[in-house]
Amino acid sequence: MSHQQVPNPNPPTGADPVAQSERIARKLAGDLACIRCGYNLRSLSVRSACPECGTSVLATVLNAVDPAAGVISPIRRRRLVAIGLVLWPAAAIVAALLMWFNRFWIETVAMMEVGRLPPVWLGPATLAAIALSALGSIALIAPHAGIPRRDRLMAAGGTALMAALVGVRLLDAETQALSPASFLKGSTLDPGLLTLRLIGATMVVAIVFLFRPNAKVLARRSQVLRSGGAERQSMLPMAGAMALIWLGALLGLVAIAMGGWMLDTVFYADMILTGLGAVLFTIGLWGVFRDCLRIAPVILQPRLEPSKMLVDESVPERSASEGRSAPQGAGGLGQ
Repeated sequence: MSHQQVPNPNPPTGADPVAQSERIARKLAGDLACIRCGYNLRSLSVRSACPECGTSVLATVLNAVDPAAGVISPIRRRRLVAIGLVLWPAAAIVAALLMWFNRFWIETVAMMEVGRLPPVWLGPATLAAIALSALGSIALIAPHAGIPRRDRLMAAGGTALMAALVGVRLLDAETQALSPASFLKGSTLDPGLLTLRLIGATMVVAIVFLFRPNAKVLARRSQVLRSGGAERQSMLPMAGAMALIWLGALLGLVAIAMGGWMLDTVFYADMILTGLGAVLFTIGLWGVFRDCLRIAPVILQPRLEPSKMLVDESVPERSASEGRSAPQGAGGLGQ
């Protein structure tokens, strides 16, 4: 007598990608309310988007198959967080461009040998841009509910260091006020400027690592809502770019301490490392700014409630017009 194997109607859920894919397909074969607008996603592909609000179908079912969906937590002050998130890199880019302008001015004047100092407004404008960036970074301290206390404290330390950068930049400006140091026309290493650059680069590297956990959470949140995935985004290249500047300043201080033939060689090594690091860091800032511009609209969207995203399969299928006119409670729309 042969026994026919009957499939388990309730297969165990686990980390098996095949099992997860089958589970997603089963859900879409029945009624499934969009996590944002409540539209019935029945018969839609997991790779498609809701025809009503554009939210990824995979984002709607993510909570059922991926524990990482916890990144979709409520943001209480959406507008303030979005503004701060954009202001943080935007003001930093302005500060970087002003410092590039200052460097271009110094090198041009040195080559022309006219002895003109940079514009008076340049220093205060740079300090104001750094201060605005520090103000915007407050949004990273606790962007939404559920941020671990350790990560909140790290981000708060990053904001404090950004505020301290204003003082470091002020000291650097005062040091160069009377005799700006030129890379192209110079031949000696200034221990005061090298020390300030070493301190500033160390602080920036620390800032990147302190902001990184909460920045990754917001990046993953945006990725989940836009495409249904939770890819990692790294800020480490920015730290690596600043490490080049740090290395150039450190080599300069070592060469000054040792003296002799190393001074001229290390001077040019410092120039190359500092220039390359500054270029790469500015490019990294631009990349962060573009990411924040993509994340900000997601933050401004209404609150999501993953626990209410699924509809009982016994509920009759709703049309698009019914989905729009239905109450927002049971349909899955978060407030």
